[in-house]
Amino acid sequence: MKPNWLVGKNRDCLGFHNAPDPNRGLIVTVDCPPSFDEQETHNVTVKFWGKTVRPYSNQNDPSGAMHKWRCTRESDGFVCKALD
Repeated sequence: MKPNWLVGKNRDCLGFHNAPDPNRGLIVTVDCPPSFDEQETHNVTVKFWGKTVRPYSNQNDPSGAMHKWRCTRESDGFVCKALD
């Protein structure tokens, strides 16, 4: 997360729904922007609008666990809405 993400701004993000059993398919990570080159880890408050549990059947294809979200920075955390 870059410090230039101002309150009220949106970003398109990737959510990774790859929690292991017994929570299979639960979202565990949101990357904004979806770039592994700029990854930083933070624990922040996020309110989700959309399906946060999306089990996928092909464990050999990790792309099945990725879904698009549009996240908005708020003063006390983030709101992310499902795009797919």
